[in-house]
Parts: sequence; structure tokens; C-alpha cells
Amino acid sequence: MNHQRHQLPLDLKRDSVDQESAFFTSTHNQAAVDWVNLWPKWNAPGLIIHGPKGCGKSHLGDLWQRQSNAYPLTLNNLEEDSLHILVQNHPHHLLTIDAFEASFEKPLFHLYNLIKESGGTLLILAKTPPRQWGIALADLRSRLCALPAVEISQPDDEAITLLLIKLFNDRQLTLAPATLTYILQRAPRSFEGIQRLVKVIDDLSLVLHREITIPLVRESLDHLTKDDPQA
Repeated sequence: MNHQRHQLPLDLKRDSVDQESAFFTSTHNQAAVDWVNLWPKWNAPGLIIHGPKGCGKSHLGDLWQRQSNAYPLTLNNLEEDSLHILVQNHPHHLLTIDAFEASFEKPLFHLYNLIKESGGTLLILAKTPPRQWGIALADLRSRLCALPAVEISQPDDEAITLLLIKLFNDRQLTLAPATLTYILQRAPRSFEGIQRLVKVIDDLSLVLHREITIPLVRESLDHLTKDDPQA
């Protein structure tokens, strides 16, 4: 049967009951959770958590930031001239790296040294480990690569199940077991893909004023794959 495609609104969504409830612990992120919980008993001046978009890095970073009272930074707001005062006032720092460029190397190296000298700690959140950042400054590369680095991997079947249940619960949606099983068998195998699929299902349900059933999920999957063939 051919399903008519409907235009989905860009911003149409239900409010989440509790955004933090979307985070859960499973085998894909247990090591990262354990490291965050281990602070301040880290055996190094810093930790790197890396993983794909949507995997929960930022949530763990927020938890650690509240626990350590860390100062949030990005590479774009690293100003070398003011780093000494910054580290004096804030010994712990949360650094989010979206893209690494050569111009960031000197201020990051300076920040690392100041934090280590002050007895502070640095948590870095990135998509990939530092050996893949193309760091030219040898001293910086060796220091960052010596830090403990823990990966949050793409979800396994258990994590996909938990994530789907959490995301639907956050949107106050209840699915029949058969519908959930159908989604599980066909859902994208990435955090970002699963989150996009749930949003498409929710949006289409609202547009069509229909409950979430297997036919609606099938049409949602059609939307997802036509918008992104890699999904």
C-alpha cells in the first residue's frame, strides 16, 4: 500500500515531562558514568569523554559541572591572556570541543598546564579521541593522549530499547507492545537517528490526529528515509 506523504511542521512537538529522564545508563555509556562518579579521585588532571552526537556526553558534562562547580568553556572562548586569572578563580573546567583547529592549540596547551599546576581538573567532551584531532603541537598531543579517554559507543539493542521507551515517555506517549517491537526491528542504529525517528512519529501523529500504530510508524519511517537515505 502506498502511503500519502504529509508535510511535517518544523517545530511541532509535545513538551517533555522531564528532559533529564531521557538519559539512562547501559553498557554503551557505563564506563563514562563510572568515571564521572569517580571524581574527584581521578588519577589524572583530566578526562576525555567522546562519542557520537546525541549519545549523552553533554548530560554527563552537566552532571559533572554541577558536582565540581566547573567553569564551562569552548575552544572559541579560550583567551590565552586571561587564562591564568580564570584558572585561579575556577580550578575545574568543562571544555566542549565541536571542531579542532590549529589556532586553538596554544591556548589549550596553556590551559592544560595551568589546570595541572593548580591541582584542578579538566573534563573534555568531543566526538572523537584526541589522536584524531590532527594536533600539530607535539607537547599538547602527548598530554591529551595521555589523559584517560572513555568512549560512549553507538547503542546496542538494549540501549535502543531503553532510549525509545524514554523518548516516548518524555513526550507522554504510550505505545502498544507490538508497535514498540515493530519500531525496534526497524529503528536506525544511532542515537541521532532514533531521536529523529521519535520526533517524526510524534509530529506525524499530531498532524494526522492519529494514534501511534504500526501503519503510522511505517509512514514515519518512509518520511525519515526519504529525508535522509542514510537513516
